[in-house]
Amino acid sequence: MSILYKDEITRVDVLKSHGILLKFSSQILNSRYVVDGDMSVGKYRYVIAEFKNEVGSAPAQPFLEAIVYYVESTRELALENPRSPLSCLLLVIYGVCAIYQSIALIK
Repeated sequence: MSILYKDEITRVDVLKSHGILLKFSSQILNSRYVVDGDMSVGKYRYVIAEFKNEVGSAPAQPFLEAIVYYVESTRELALENPRSPLSCLLLVIYGVCAIYQSIALIK
């Protein structure tokens, strides 16, 4: 993974070839957002992955984009379960870097 790829799709193909069990290109319920990859149980996402070929190669900053996806995916769930401790791992892969960050909404 620590090489540059010609595009994001090639990077995703490499992840698939290594057996990374992400669900690729899934839409967030009741929104227009589509995450690059995720792992979930039902409507609860526990991993959100964002891929960029290089920082600055797209208008959005990849880590902030992953945070927006998390907020959108938990918007309705947070109202139903305001004290839920369910967190999510954000996986951001761009260029030769991989960033892992845990996030949770706490009221």
